[in-house]
Amino acid sequence: MFPTNILLEQNTPPNQKQNIKTSTSRIFKILNPELFFSPKKFVYVPGTMVFVGIIGYFVYNHYTSKNITIGNKENDNSPRKNTYLEKLEELKREK
Repeated sequence: MFPTNILLEQNTPPNQKQNIKTSTSRIFKILNPELFFSPKKFVYVPGTMVFVGIIGYFVYNHYTSKNITIGNKENDNSPRKNTYLEKLEELKREK
């Protein structure tokens, strides 16, 4: 099979399309539809534009959002809430 394909590719002129029909199963066609459909510009052009728009929105959102920190960081001036164990220790100290 492989040597025949190599010979066919070498003997055909570069500008002539080569259509070789092979028998395939339905499962193969269902799992690999991109091999049997031609690309449609009215599908992939808007799809690419939507994809680029979403990525652009994420980048815009990343650079314009405020840096929000969670927890007790060095630049966080709000007091940290005591944990349950720390509250128990405070109650023991008060007694």
